[in-house]
Amino acid sequence: MRPLRFLPAVLAGFVLIFSTPIAQAQSQAGRAGFGFNAGGAKYFGEFSDNSWWLGGDIFFRYNVLDWLSLQAQFSYANPRYRVDVDNAVAKYTDYFGLNPDGSPKNVGDRFPNGTLISDDSEERRNNTRIFSYEILAAINLLPGEKFNPFVFAGIGLMSYQVRPGLSGGAGLGVDAAGNRSVGILPGQAAGLYETSGINGGLVIPVGAGFELYLTDDLVFNGRGTLRFTTTPYLDDYNPGSMRTFDNATGRYTSTTAPLPNGVDAGGNDAFLTIGVGFTYYVFGNADYDGDGITNSQERQIGTDENNPDTDGDGLPDGYEYIGSRKVPRGFTSEQIN
Repeated sequence: MRPLRFLPAVLAGFVLIFSTPIAQAQSQAGRAGFGFNAGGAKYFGEFSDNSWWLGGDIFFRYNVLDWLSLQAQFSYANPRYRVDVDNAVAKYTDYFGLNPDGSPKNVGDRFPNGTLISDDSEERRNNTRIFSYEILAAINLLPGEKFNPFVFAGIGLMSYQVRPGLSGGAGLGVDAAGNRSVGILPGQAAGLYETSGINGGLVIPVGAGFELYLTDDLVFNGRGTLRFTTTPYLDDYNPGSMRTFDNATGRYTSTTAPLPNGVDAGGNDAFLTIGVGFTYYVFGNADYDGDGITNSQERQIGTDENNPDTDGDGLPDGYEYIGSRKVPRGFTSEQIN
């Protein structure tokens, strides 16, 4: 299954929606809503390839100003990566190990600690489950339009779990008695990183997205988010940090293994999520023309929700119908006093 295979249909639907005439909805200060975003996730590190898997988030969004929004969100990503990309098994011998005769290992062999090096039955892939808790600030580029692109940046905390194979690693390991067990990757087995709590530390999400207002309250959204992490172990491996393995004890030691020839020390990993979803604004009433009458009220009384002076007499609709002293854009306070 490829989670992005439906992307062409989604984009076609987006074009259809965007070309359909609808009310001039817009991002307005004081409005707040809940939403979700779902799509694909990709990781960047020593085993970067073209693999994508699931990713998405749920969020609460608040428009502080027309052009500025704050967003709190919980995000999930489950990127996969090929263990043999760019001949990695033969390249990273400090991680995958060597055969007794000194030759490189292959997919389907086992790491020094006995866990299977993912073979064709696991699509030669491992996977990482990532959970992050983030706060974003977004700049709305066209807040007065129904299609509102935005850019954003934020900060958050992250936890992650790296597993052999396509799921949880069940049956990919071997215990002391030689029985199949849950596989544990070498970096975790060597104790190179924490495996509980907020073990990923800080994460910095940046990106761009859009809101497409379908109604006053319902929004079709899309977003691409690149997350810079503070851990090099999203793939369980960081060149220059791996430990040596003691065959006599069947454990990794505290001694750092030398870097393989031609391999540079590693750095922190990153991951990308791209998806679409919906937002529903549940707090705050839309008033597109700023005349003091909400859109729903304007529809009831028959005035134009996008024109603060429907009859063109120089007085805002809000002043004429409900005595509002709110001054719409293009008017002065002297005109209604």
